[in-house]
Amino acid sequence: MFLGPRITDLTILLPLSPTIADQSLLISLSAMMQDITHFSVRRKARRAKISEEDPARTNHILKDVISSWNRLAILEIPDTLLTAPSLTHIAQLPGLRAIYARLSPDIKFSSLKLPTVFPALRRLGLTCNSVLTVQALLMISPLWVLQYLKVKVSSPGDDAQTIKSFFTFLQTQLSNPDLRSMIVCHSEGSGAYSSRPLNLSTIAPLFSFPNIGLLRISPHTFDMNNDDLRTIAQNWPDLISLHLGGYGWGLPSKITLSGLVPLLNTCSKLLYLSLAIDATIVDTSLDEITFTRSNIHLKALCLQDSRLEDPQMAAAFLSGIMTNATSFSAWDVSGSRGLEHVSQAEAMLFERLWKETELALKLFTQVRKQERLLTKIS
Repeated sequence: MFLGPRITDLTILLPLSPTIADQSLLISLSAMMQDITHFSVRRKARRAKISEEDPARTNHILKDVISSWNRLAILEIPDTLLTAPSLTHIAQLPGLRAIYARLSPDIKFSSLKLPTVFPALRRLGLTCNSVLTVQALLMISPLWVLQYLKVKVSSPGDDAQTIKSFFTFLQTQLSNPDLRSMIVCHSEGSGAYSSRPLNLSTIAPLFSFPNIGLLRISPHTFDMNNDDLRTIAQNWPDLISLHLGGYGWGLPSKITLSGLVPLLNTCSKLLYLSLAIDATIVDTSLDEITFTRSNIHLKALCLQDSRLEDPQMAAAFLSGIMTNATSFSAWDVSGSRGLEHVSQAEAMLFERLWKETELALKLFTQVRKQERLLTKIS
């Protein structure tokens, strides 16, 4: 490998088990290149669980290499288990703005006795065994000015009360105007969730952060209604992406078709929406749909395990409130949790009805565009 001393962006793909030669090469980088601002280390193959041998190997590299790069701004080490010693070196980097890594389950943050930690950090993405681990990390500093926070939790997932407590803790630990993106997800798929659904009170502490534009909590189930969705819209009018659940809500949702209107009208910048609704309840008329202001920015709509009876009615409604969506899905992998409450035959029927809705939606959307064009010409 031949690398110039002026390289600032470096990505290295390591074998599954780095050899001594691999480690020696990485260690030599500290003397060769002092201008690195973006450093990424990944493995060629991912393991379900990182072995206990990994921290010693990788942390040795981090200690000898990264701590000497004072210009480092972005550190991506998603396959690396950080321990307290390695974190001590990383936390003192003066210009580090983003870090994506794993936290060792037995890490002791009390050993990080430093005058300042992560002074410039704005983006934090961590994989760990619980949101409580991230909470313990955030407690080592009185205030964090984060714009992006992602917590990827291994199975079993945290329950509703734990997540609510974590969000409540963030109210006093993060700078309220700065947080733009909040993600809590799980690494083990649809099985990694508590049987108790999350409701509006679970995420209500996050309303203290008025500038949130991206919220993703998955793959939990949710218990929300039209009023809850309206409250979300009122608190976060600048939402760009809202992702509630990842594999369906299980039981029929309490959100109806008309419940989408306040969200799409208020959050005019919304690009992506994923949740579950109950479209079997027709609580709006075609006349009301005609006078509904449409959202021109929404590009993708995932309705997970939403129930449906009348594809034409649903398509007519959706074409009135979103005019430029190019991606539409329901009852694929995103709706697999619904199989816990309906038969396989019913699930296949729902999937077919939503595919009919998608086809009709494209037709209705074209008709509405032509109508608007004719109105503009006349």
